[in-house]
Amino acid sequence: MVSFLKKDILVLIRDKTGLLTLLLMPFVLTAILGFSLQGIMGSDSQTLSLELAIVIEDEVEQGITQFTAELDRSNLADDTKGELEAMAMSSHPLLILESMLESGQISDIVEKTEMTAEEAQKALDNEDVIAILTIPEGFTYHSLEKMLLNQGDGQTFDLTVIDYRSLGAKVISNILDNFTRSLNFETAIAHASNGNYVSGAEGNDELGGTETVSAGEPIQSLEYYTLAMAVMFALYTASSTSERALLEKKQQAFNRILLSGKHPFVYLLGKFFATFLVVCLQLLILFGLSALLFNSFTFHSIEFVAGMFLIVGIFSLCVGSVATLLTSLTLRFTSASISNVFSGGIVSLLAFAGGSFFPVSGVLQTVGEWTPNGAALTSFLLWMQGVDQSLIISPLAKVICMAILLFVISLVIFPKRREAAS
Repeated sequence: MVSFLKKDILVLIRDKTGLLTLLLMPFVLTAILGFSLQGIMGSDSQTLSLELAIVIEDEVEQGITQFTAELDRSNLADDTKGELEAMAMSSHPLLILESMLESGQISDIVEKTEMTAEEAQKALDNEDVIAILTIPEGFTYHSLEKMLLNQGDGQTFDLTVIDYRSLGAKVISNILDNFTRSLNFETAIAHASNGNYVSGAEGNDELGGTETVSAGEPIQSLEYYTLAMAVMFALYTASSTSERALLEKKQQAFNRILLSGKHPFVYLLGKFFATFLVVCLQLLILFGLSALLFNSFTFHSIEFVAGMFLIVGIFSLCVGSVATLLTSLTLRFTSASISNVFSGGIVSLLAFAGGSFFPVSGVLQTVGEWTPNGAALTSFLLWMQGVDQSLIISPLAKVICMAILLFVISLVIFPKRREAAS
């Protein structure tokens, strides 16, 4: 197998044009996309400025008074009534909502203005605001009744937007969704613990907290496209390997290998490891140039470097399996169309689904994570953000499974000695 590996490496080195394309083209595209598309990634983007109109139809004091009157009619102990009344006055839902909107991170992007219903609708029609948050009548009373007494159906607020598909509308909607979800969760904890935990109450132990998954800085556009172009162009290496295999068969080199008594399986392994080494070299050169010229990567610890090498190695093995599959198909059908279709169309589809052109989400992200390049890109991004190592196991496991599956398929369809020699 070593002789086959040496042969494939020497053939690749002699093809200087193809080698330079594989090694330098990702770097060129990284520079173009990274600089021209600055602003779509989290750390590059300018701070959003979202105008939110708030229409308050509820009477907060009246709602607290109603709740207090209901407390007086209940069979609760006097001490409990006093505690609940104090909570209602100091932590009613509208106050919590306003505190959230005025907090540091939210207030940086959301500018709230209290308006009447008519003023808010006019501002929305004129696109002076991006959304209207309406606090309906009875909001305070019904919310307190549900939060503190676990009675009634609670209350909802209304959000009106111009276009729900817009980025600003989604941001506003997500903020309010997270607020209601957190408030409902804390209320459920309070009920489950018999009122021993209330959000914001003093003297109570916290039953949970928020842990930030990402310990590093957000991914910048140059970092993202360095990784995205690396995993995309690695797939072209697999196509290049199969094209050379077809040339060897047409020049009778493959038949001479068979006549020498070498098993075709050994020939296939040579292609596998040659592609593996080339992809490793391709990724390391791209990462090194990007780190030196663009300062895209900061190799701050041995652990970080080891993790990057591990992902590079696993992904390179998967690309090697893709190369063996294409080689088996090419040799079986003796046609260049397989490599051409893969490099001309399939790679683009895989790159699109895997997020090489732009970050993907939703269904497309789910599909992309089951492509070799998409799963590898996810692994790189997670590792770059400093997440817990356990979170990287899943995408890397997908890459390994795909590598094994593709290699097994390539062995099954690889032409037998008699078929290959014909």
